[in-house]
Amino acid sequence: MDTSGATPDIGCSTPASLSNGVAAAVRPSPEYSSSTQGASCNETEDPDTFNARCPPPFDAQELQCLPDPLPTLFVSQLCAQLAALVRDLPDDGVDSQALVLQRIIETIRVDGYRSCHYFKDKSPDELHAILQHDEAFSNAIRVLFGKNFFKFAQFVILILRHVCRRPPSNRSRKVQFAQEPQVIDANDMLEDAAPESASASASSSRVYPPFVLDDAAQLPNPFDIVIMTKLTVLTYQRARKLGAEVDDDVRIAQFLFDLLQEEGLVTSPSVSGVDAAILRDCVRRDTGFSESLRGLLGPDIKAFHFTKRLFLIIRYMWYSLLN
Repeated sequence: MDTSGATPDIGCSTPASLSNGVAAAVRPSPEYSSSTQGASCNETEDPDTFNARCPPPFDAQELQCLPDPLPTLFVSQLCAQLAALVRDLPDDGVDSQALVLQRIIETIRVDGYRSCHYFKDKSPDELHAILQHDEAFSNAIRVLFGKNFFKFAQFVILILRHVCRRPPSNRSRKVQFAQEPQVIDANDMLEDAAPESASASASSSRVYPPFVLDDAAQLPNPFDIVIMTKLTVLTYQRARKLGAEVDDDVRIAQFLFDLLQEEGLVTSPSVSGVDAAILRDCVRRDTGFSESLRGLLGPDIKAFHFTKRLFLIIRYMWYSLLN
């Protein structure tokens, strides 16, 4: 499973893989044809009617410059659901893509947000026609069937921006935007903490605060939306396979610690002196921390509950253990 890749720039600068077009990352859709006539998007009809009924083309470069319309917690929950969904679909063809798109739109609606009117109340056949008409959009959804979770998270964000974009002709009521989450630059925090790292590492008597649910709920997410989403998807995949062994709470904590190291967000030991052995001791000593970690494990946990609990654990580990 490919977990490599630096944090992408989600501003107006476009990564090479996107500036070259979505098709550069995936093969063309075999069902796609520029002359395909869909139930919703028929290029032979009157241009005004056509533009009113069909979404604008999926343009990755343009979408890079749009704000994120939904909060990080929602995006990470959705990614965990989609990662499970695509494993159960027979292939990555347009029929399967339409089911993925329908799940995205339905999840947005159920959670109290709104997609733009182009996608509202569309049937699977209508979504199928939209994807057949827009090859770039089809290819973007096909990325979600791959095993590169860096691109998975990146393209889910672009797809959500596309599905929730404000139409130029009616910008006032077509989409409900959530407040932007507070984001802390991990690199800045590491630099700020550096002067204290030597004394922290040298202190073997440091007492690490216990995991308190209410305290963690008051903390901001320490990383941007792409990192939080990637951590969620990869940890969800791992946690579903654990839960039967006594030390699986330690294993999932170590897995998360290893992911943070792979992303270059922490070192081992961390600036606070935490390494694998100390992390294991923290889990075994803190019943609340251990029980929360165990709440992530097993194949039956719902993505919504998993993500909410994982975010609290990430916040606690970052602010209370690792810095």
